[in-house]
Parts: sequence; C-alpha cells; structure tokens
Amino acid sequence: MREIEIEIDLNRTLHENASGYYEKAKKAKAKIARMEKLIESGINIREGEKKERAVAKRKWYEKYRWFISKSKFIVIAGRNANQNERLYKNIMRDNDLFMHAEIVGAPFTIIKNGVNADEHTLLAAAQFAVSYSRAWKFGYATADVYAVKKEQLTKKTSGMYVKKGAVIVLGERRWFRNVPLKLCIGFYESRIACFPELCKNLLKSAVSIVPGTKSKEEIAKVIANKLNANIDEVIALLPAGETDIA
Repeated sequence: MREIEIEIDLNRTLHENASGYYEKAKKAKAKIARMEKLIESGINIREGEKKERAVAKRKWYEKYRWFISKSKFIVIAGRNANQNERLYKNIMRDNDLFMHAEIVGAPFTIIKNGVNADEHTLLAAAQFAVSYSRAWKFGYATADVYAVKKEQLTKKTSGMYVKKGAVIVLGERRWFRNVPLKLCIGFYESRIACFPELCKNLLKSAVSIVPGTKSKEEIAKVIANKLNANIDEVIALLPAGETDIA
C-alpha cells in the first residue's frame, strides 16, 4: 500500500487542518473539471490556462459596468449610488462626458475623453445608460438620455439636499431621444462582458437581450449554456428586472 504524507500545521487545530485540505481538494476538483471542458472543446490546456490568467487580470474600469466602443473610447457606469459618487468625485475629468437616462434610478455613465467621442460612441453610450436604468425594470422599449460636460455638474446648491449618487445638472443638455433598451452579452478579449447592442459586432458569440418576462436566474441559465459561461458572471452583467433574448 502506498503511503501518503500529510503536512500538519501545529498552530492550527485538527479541524482547521482538515478544513484546509478539504478546500484545496474542492479547488483541485474544479480545476480538473475546467480542463476537461477545454479538452472536450478541442482547446489546448496550456492556452486555456493562459486565458484564465488573462481573465484574472482585471482592468481598473471593470469594477464598474463598462464597455469599449468601436473607436476605443472607454465607457463606464455605476452599479449603485456609491459607485456613482466615486465616478463623479474621483474618476470624471474635464474632458469626459456625463450621460444619464431621463428617469429616476439610472447610473452615472461616463465616456472617458467623451468631448472628442464620435457619434457612434455617443449613441452606444446612450443605449448603455438607458439599458441599465430603471426603465429596463419597468419594461420600457425606449427612453430619453442626455449628455453634459463635467463643468455642468454640481452638488452644491442652496436650500436643497443632494443625496449620495446624485448631482444637479446646470445649463443646456444634449438629448438622445427614444433610445432603444437593448444589450448584448458575449466575449471581449477572452472575458465575458455586456455591451450596448450597437456594439454587438465587437463581441464574440454575442447574445442580444431586451426587457422581457424571464427572471435573472432563468435568462442567465439560458445565456450561460449558449456561451458555455459561468452563470454567476452572467447574472452580474444583467440589468435589474425581467429579460428576454432578442
């Protein structure tokens, strides 16, 4: 019979040592399952491991909702009031452009260097902003979006309280009327992402989605199966509210 040597950490209890080995076994089992899937798909295991490492190296903007336009402009949107606040106070610069759906409950959407953005980037950012707004939850087909410069935003006003994740907009706005709510989920440079439908051709194996009738869990399962992706990663990309595949 082959002997197995097990290292014991004397600074931990027997139960803690056992739990540690159990967690290592779980991770090893999961890695084997991923390798088997790669082999079944005809992918070289070493290439697959390189892809996994690439996915692990997240860009600074990936903590927010994001996409890269056809012209390589970075567009980011807040996931909640805290992120909206950070985008306004720490991320937005003078040459960036601020976009917001004309509805209560919408993310701050920032186009980096947006004052120089082309028309397609502006339209795509407008679609991104409205699709992640509460308009999706309400089942709207379209909604309006406006764009302003940083100098038109403020949180200072007399007699009014501006809550976290909110700003006051001054001056004239540029409007994008009747913007369709539509997103697409697919792979961008080996990692799963959600882009506005106007940028669908930038994603590999993209699946388009619209406001609909299925819960996040239902639609995420369908999309994850289509893309051979992690269901939790898909759920994290979906907007709030029910959804259908377009």
